[in-house]
Amino acid sequence: MPEPLRLAPSRRPFVQVVLLTAVGPVLGVAAEVLRVQTAGRNADAHAIGTILVFVGAVVTLVCVRSLAITVRGFTEVWPDGLYNRLVGRVARVTWEQAERFEVVPTPFGRFVQVVIDDGARISLAAPRAGLLIRSDEFDRRLSDLCSRPGGGRAPVAVRHRSRYLLIAQVFLLAIFAAALVSLALR
Repeated sequence: MPEPLRLAPSRRPFVQVVLLTAVGPVLGVAAEVLRVQTAGRNADAHAIGTILVFVGAVVTLVCVRSLAITVRGFTEVWPDGLYNRLVGRVARVTWEQAERFEVVPTPFGRFVQVVIDDGARISLAAPRAGLLIRSDEFDRRLSDLCSRPGGGRAPVAVRHRSRYLLIAQVFLLAIFAAALVSLALR
């Protein structure tokens, strides 16, 4: 039996994610200090501190998940299907189940999902691309993935999701940041 194509997330953004992981707790501690110092005196500063504690916790959790995917995640491509391991989830998909691959843009990069015949979507550990580090590696790995079905099967189609969703996500993040800044400047 032929060897599988083993795809792992790129290690290139690893340092960025480690640094961002440190930002979450620092932000949370600074916000908690703000909350404690302003308790009962300045309701706006106390509210900002509460929001920043939450933001710090979310940043930390997202970054820890990204680190776990980078370190432990992989996708194996076999002639008869895919084997994918993300954080805490394992999925097996035969080529007969796979309808298409979808490239999903996010404010922080891109990743690939396989859409199966019952409409479910499975996020793959690889290929993935980060926001700040771009290369041809993502497109090359996606091409390898699509052309891999064995037994005379046709290559799997790829659909790129609209960037409008990405623009909406960035817009909502900007509104949230502007609201925090306006509260801070009061």
